[in-house]
Amino acid sequence: MFHRQLRSQCTRRGPAAVPILGAARNAPSGCVAHGTRAPGYAAAGAALQRRAPQGRTPLRYHNASSRGSSRSLVAAGAAAAAADAAPGPAPARVSPFINVLLPTALALLLCNMDRICLSVAIMPMAAEFGWPASLQGVIQSAFLWGYMATQLVGGALADRYGGKRVLAAGIAWFSLASLLLPLLLQPATVAAGLTVPAVLLSRFLTGLGEGVALPSMSNLVASHIEPAAKARALGLCFSGFHSGNLVGLVLSPLLLMNYGWRGLFLVFGILGAPLLLFWLKAVPDAPAAAAAAAAPAAPAAAAAAAQAAAPARAAAPNSPPGTSMSPMNVSINYASTSIPVTAQAATDLAAANAASASAAAAAAAAPSSVEAAGPGPSSTAAAAAPAPAAKKSDVTVAKLLTSSATWAIIVVNIVNHFGYFIYLNWMPTYFSKALGFDLRSSSFTAFLPWLVMAVGSSASGLLADTLVGRGMPVTTVRKALQTVAFLVPAAALMVLCQPGISAATAVTAMTVALGTTSLGQAGFVANMSDVAPRHAGKMFGLCNTFGCLSGIVGVTAVGFIVEATKSFTPVFQMTAALYVVGVAVWLVWCRGEKVFD
Repeated sequence: MFHRQLRSQCTRRGPAAVPILGAARNAPSGCVAHGTRAPGYAAAGAALQRRAPQGRTPLRYHNASSRGSSRSLVAAGAAAAAADAAPGPAPARVSPFINVLLPTALALLLCNMDRICLSVAIMPMAAEFGWPASLQGVIQSAFLWGYMATQLVGGALADRYGGKRVLAAGIAWFSLASLLLPLLLQPATVAAGLTVPAVLLSRFLTGLGEGVALPSMSNLVASHIEPAAKARALGLCFSGFHSGNLVGLVLSPLLLMNYGWRGLFLVFGILGAPLLLFWLKAVPDAPAAAAAAAAPAAPAAAAAAAQAAAPARAAAPNSPPGTSMSPMNVSINYASTSIPVTAQAATDLAAANAASASAAAAAAAAPSSVEAAGPGPSSTAAAAAPAPAAKKSDVTVAKLLTSSATWAIIVVNIVNHFGYFIYLNWMPTYFSKALGFDLRSSSFTAFLPWLVMAVGSSASGLLADTLVGRGMPVTTVRKALQTVAFLVPAAALMVLCQPGISAATAVTAMTVALGTTSLGQAGFVANMSDVAPRHAGKMFGLCNTFGCLSGIVGVTAVGFIVEATKSFTPVFQMTAALYVVGVAVWLVWCRGEKVFD
């Protein structure tokens, strides 16, 4: 309304134009100067429309007394300008892909690069230091001890301080820990017999830093991405996560052959520096945190604006009868754009701007999400509607554990991580020991299953969102995808148990197992945000803690089983049986609706 009035009178000017609505940078679209809307325009426009006289020539004085009101109008204009400027410049629009999903995917990529490099380096390191298979399993599980320790803490910190800050600290931490390993394994350490403790410490610290990554990712997706695009966003993030295995498996043997295992850890550790700089620059703060930082100044600015507007309110009634509503030869100058106003309209204008400044600050305090696609509601409407008071959450970890829906996610997480960490840590060794591949061939062969898993993660999110968008219940989608994600890998692992299996068949079966397992990203992983959308970080940390414990047991057990039986067959049989149990629990307890608010 206000913009239409401005455009219709853009060329009118009074001889005594008074600037009252701020600088030219705030000029509305359609006038000589262009810019962004200040929060007071809508309310001020309503006041002007309400007070403007009908059928009168606007730019002339009706009597001398109305001239005296111009000073009050100037004061009111200054107050309005202060109120419009108080909230500060509008925040830049955030792209969910460029500012959230891409940096998160890159962070998870480096996480897995630092994680998987030991599964390749363990073979030359074991040969150099004389480590048996059982000790190799213990060494590889050290990462998971640290990883498990920060799952709950990372989730709670991400929910409180935002995923950006927590994951930034994690990137710095695990990169320094990777650099620490070659620095610890000096000749003096080896001579003192401290090789194994030094490796265990370094890998524990690496896991400690990486443990906050997935809870932070879950928080970032829940905070910045619309629910309708949640599964797709998680799929993109996990594509980066699994791509770290691809990059790590390709680069690790190349670095090993040229610089040795020490050079491998140094290079991967140094890569954390440019990633951290990009992360801090690209990723936005949590919406609630950003609003909280800006909110304290708004009440003071609104109060100052209201105080400045008081003289205008006092002066308006002093005009002689019949003149307070008459047009005046005083105009609002808006960077060479003028509109006529009345004294009462100016009073309304000042009050409206002061009120709208407070309303805008209140609206900014409410958490918001970045739209995944398409424009959202009008910014003017959002500013005009006061945000409801935030309710302090009483959802604790103990309360999360009271729901069968939480336990369904925990059980499936246990099963998933048991298989996942076995693949992650032992696949190159399986291809080398069981199929006779050399170091380089085993690493490159392991590349294919992880490639399919990375593609499958992204595809699973797109598939899930499409099915939900077409009206399929969320619970049905989560159950169906997770069932496929477990039963197909179980069948593929049973193929690997057959005697005399060829290398081509083994690689195909492993690829099918990992590729279909990735559908779980749109199953149990996305279900965490379904069940507890406001506590996604805490829920992820809780469930992943159980998953990490399962991974520790699995990775350690494989070393002892292989050393005792000289075969991976018992490992595959045990994992396949767990997949079947996981499906049974999931079908009974999974829920796709919100359980915790």
